[in-house]
Amino acid sequence: AALFDRFNLELIIKINRKEAEELGVETKNIGQDFFQFIEQSLFIIPLDEDKTWFRFHHLIQETLQGLVVKHYSKQQVRLFYRIGSGYFELRGFIREAINYARKGDDLDNAVEIIERNRYYYQDRDLAVELKQLLDILPSGAIEKSASLLLARAFVLEALSQFEQEQEDLDRVLALMESEPSEHTPQTAKLWGEYYQMQSVLFFYFGRIQESLDYSGKSLELVKDEMLYVRDYAISIHTIALQVLGRRQESADLFDFHATRTPSTESRCIARLHAYHCALCLWNGDLKATLRSADIAFELSKKEQLWNSLIIGAYNQSGVHYFRNELEISIEAASGIDDHLYSGRPIFVVHTLIHKIFGFRALEMPEQVQSSISVLKKFVKVFNMPEVSELVIDLEIEVALWYDELSIADQLHTKATYNPHPFIYSYYYPQLTEVKMWMGKGRFRDMDKAKPALDEYALQGEQTGNADLLIQVYALLSLWSTQSGDSNQAIEWLLKSIDQAKSGGYIRPYLDLGKEMEELILILPEDVQKKDFVQHVKMAFEKESKLRNSTKTSISTPREILTAKEMAILKLIAEGHQNKEIADKLNFSLNTIKKYVHKLYEKLGVKNRAEAVSWLNRVETSA
Repeated sequence: AALFDRFNLELIIKINRKEAEELGVETKNIGQDFFQFIEQSLFIIPLDEDKTWFRFHHLIQETLQGLVVKHYSKQQVRLFYRIGSGYFELRGFIREAINYARKGDDLDNAVEIIERNRYYYQDRDLAVELKQLLDILPSGAIEKSASLLLARAFVLEALSQFEQEQEDLDRVLALMESEPSEHTPQTAKLWGEYYQMQSVLFFYFGRIQESLDYSGKSLELVKDEMLYVRDYAISIHTIALQVLGRRQESADLFDFHATRTPSTESRCIARLHAYHCALCLWNGDLKATLRSADIAFELSKKEQLWNSLIIGAYNQSGVHYFRNELEISIEAASGIDDHLYSGRPIFVVHTLIHKIFGFRALEMPEQVQSSISVLKKFVKVFNMPEVSELVIDLEIEVALWYDELSIADQLHTKATYNPHPFIYSYYYPQLTEVKMWMGKGRFRDMDKAKPALDEYALQGEQTGNADLLIQVYALLSLWSTQSGDSNQAIEWLLKSIDQAKSGGYIRPYLDLGKEMEELILILPEDVQKKDFVQHVKMAFEKESKLRNSTKTSISTPREILTAKEMAILKLIAEGHQNKEIADKLNFSLNTIKKYVHKLYEKLGVKNRAEAVSWLNRVETSA
């Protein structure tokens, strides 16, 4: 029993029977001996209320393991581990099964355990858990198995590590092509899975026609088997059709599969609706987007399908943000708080961005900084360099909102503004770069802004992405205003409004501030009387009142910090280092460090510059 981190009577019987067979003895009294042993031992800890699972105290376990190794041959100990591995797999404890197979020097069985069980994890989008299983194996063992390479590619896609994923898919292709060309049901499944994953990567890399072709090949092979592969192939196929301008085919394909999927297949329906949100959003249909997002969220909650739940919350919060329903948007984004580490990290990141934007629009700077801190910690856990770059872009966007031009300029030198794949909407980091070129900082460059906006407008028009076009046309109207061409500015703004009015996109205009408000006021009188424009104007008035009330009611630093913390913050703002502050206040250096750390936590900042920026912003507002 000491060989295992937990054990029960059934496991001990299996091991003892095997040994008894070899020794030619009976095992009649194992149950009686087992429970007598449990009752008499002071070093065995029950793990459940029914007292069926137990473990040794770790100090005794180590001692007993040493005795087992002395008493039994290496071959016998390996056999015990292998029996334990089979038992734990049978009971559904896959990670332990793999660990004990490895301890039993049975790498082949460890590989087969993952091959047999990986579909369970992929069907539920448990990419993080699947990664933990794969990490038990040496990389060389994974690269000999097309099945495990596909499992690792699934994990890499979830972590947005697309280049590494492509390398693994290339290895899969090489392995599959080197094997005999017999088409068994198993090889058909592997090919179907390969085509589905490759279609997603083609889409991310902008190779839309190839994405459509490969998702079609996948659907021909997987049919109604491997439901999660089929669902993702359907999703990427419909999205690719949409981007290629074949909207009716896209809608028909989704409707066909959504209506023929039995209501009992809740996970399938949740996945289909999660990705259907992207189609609705491209068409500028916020109402349909929200409908699919609600279905995805509720079904995924019931099925514990956390990735689809997060995609549902991501779209719920995005739609409500665009409609300027800020409190509802924040509440929807908060729906993932208990599942941050359970879904695909990139959708978690974008959902947290919606929450940050909601707090920003409500003039809640402390919550903005606190949420950015949560986002940074999350990205650090998953070690996602591309997403770390996105966070820098986001911080620039926030700094521009607060007119903190020096911070925006400083971060701009580190920013990449990499455009994210089409499947991620609402926030486009490349538009933050355009705002820097059109802003008042030292990187202002109107000559760079216009060609970039023209390119993004063309991209939006070719793909039919209403979400992108609304924002790009609005920025083009501001570019024309700043260039002195008011007629062209109005023309661009009317094009933006034409895309936005049916869906009720209000927030994209509010986020462009006073300059956009002034431009709306010079629209032709008949346009200003239209319901949508009236709603936008009313929203600007409400936002102005909110800002004015916030200036008079905002919490002062002294309401948030203690007197000592406030004194330390003031000295930090004056440029003093921790040693100098310690000398001035007659504290030890270690004490000052603790105060500074606590101060950062309270303010939701990560360094001295952010703390000083917070103090300046709040004191100016107050």
